[in-house]
Amino acid sequence: MKKTTTLIIVIAAVAISIFICKDKIWPKPKEIQHVVSKERVAKLYKIGKAETKSTMTYPGVVKSLKHAELFFRVSGPVKENQLKVGQLVKEGDVLMKIEPRDYQREIDKLRQDLKVSKDQRDLNKKQFDRTEALYKQQAISKSEYDAALSKANVSDAQLKSLEESIKKAQDRLADTSLKAPFTGVITDLKIKQFENAQANVPVMAIDDLREIEVHISVPAGNMPVMGFKDTQKVKTEVFDVTFPGRGDRVLKGTVNGFKAIAADNSETYDVAIKVKTPEDFVLLPGMSAEVINVPNFKVNKDAAMTVPFASVFKRGEKSYVWVFNQATKGISAREVTLGQPISENNIQILNGLESGEFIIGAGVDWLSEDNTIRVMNPEVLNANN
Repeated sequence: MKKTTTLIIVIAAVAISIFICKDKIWPKPKEIQHVVSKERVAKLYKIGKAETKSTMTYPGVVKSLKHAELFFRVSGPVKENQLKVGQLVKEGDVLMKIEPRDYQREIDKLRQDLKVSKDQRDLNKKQFDRTEALYKQQAISKSEYDAALSKANVSDAQLKSLEESIKKAQDRLADTSLKAPFTGVITDLKIKQFENAQANVPVMAIDDLREIEVHISVPAGNMPVMGFKDTQKVKTEVFDVTFPGRGDRVLKGTVNGFKAIAADNSETYDVAIKVKTPEDFVLLPGMSAEVINVPNFKVNKDAAMTVPFASVFKRGEKSYVWVFNQATKGISAREVTLGQPISENNIQILNGLESGEFIIGAGVDWLSEDNTIRVMNPEVLNANN
C-alpha cells in the first residue's frame, strides 16, 4: 500500500511538471516567428568607359558578285541549246545558237548588190572623167558637168551605204550565237531548243559564284563610321560572315560598295560585303547570312559610359541602377541619364555614374534598398579593368 501511494505521488508530480512547461516544449502556432532573409545573390558589373568603336551583327542575303540576264540581239528559232541549270560554263563558250540561214542570205544579197554598185560606180566614174575633160576644154556646159559630178557622187554614196549594210548584217549573223560573258553557272533557262527567241528578251541567266556578295542594310547613323570616305581603309577592313543553317563555318568579307540612296520608307543603306567562296562550300543567291563585327557609331569616350540593358530599371519616367557598396554589401538606387545603345546588350550612361563603381547587372526589379548582396562573381571586385 505504501509503494502504491508513492507511485501515485511521482506520477502526479511528473504531470504537473509537464503542464507547467508545455508552452516551452510545444510553442503555440501564433507565437512561431518566421525570419525572412533579406540577402540576395546577384552578379556585379563594373562601370567603365564606352569603347570608341563597338560592333554590330547585321542579317544579310547572298547575291552573286556577277549576274547576267543573257539575250539575243536578233530574233529567230533556237537551233542549238544543250544547256542545263547548274551547268558550269567558261567565258567565251557558245551557249545557244539561232538558225543563221536568213541572216546569211541577207549578207549574200547585199554582197551581190555591192558588186553591181561597184560596177555602176566605175562606169559613172569614167563618164565623169570624160565630162570633166570636155568641160575644161569648154566643149560642154556647166550644167552637164554638174550632172555628171552628181551622178558619180551618188554612186560613191550608194557603195558606202552597201558596205555599211554588209557590216551590220555580218554583226546580226554573229549575234545568232550567244556567248558566255564570264565564267559561271547557268542559274536559269527561259527557252528550249527549237523555240523562237525574241530580240532583247532574256533567254537565260548566268552567275559567277566563285565570289559572292552579302548585302546588309546599315542605318544612317552607322554609315559615316564605316568610313566610306576613306576608300583604302574600307577595302582592307575585314568582317566575319556566317551562314545560319550552314553550320559554324566563318568566312571573311570586305566592303565591295554601297548604295548612296536610302531604301524606301527607311533610313537604311544597302552595303555589299564581298566574300570569296571556298571550293568545298557552296553558296547560292538568296541564302541567309550574318555579317559580324560591323562598326557601330562612335561614342564620346569622355562623356559616356556603358552598362547592360538588364541593369537599368524605371521608376516613373526616370531611369535607375542599383549601386553596390563594398563595405556594407548593401545597394542604393541611383538615377542615371541614358544615351544611345552601344550594342545588342549595352547602352550608354551619360550621367549619374563614375568609372570604377559597381552596379547590379541583372534581376534589378526584384531588389530593394534593404537588401544585402552576396556577390555571384567576386572576381570582378579584384579585377584591374
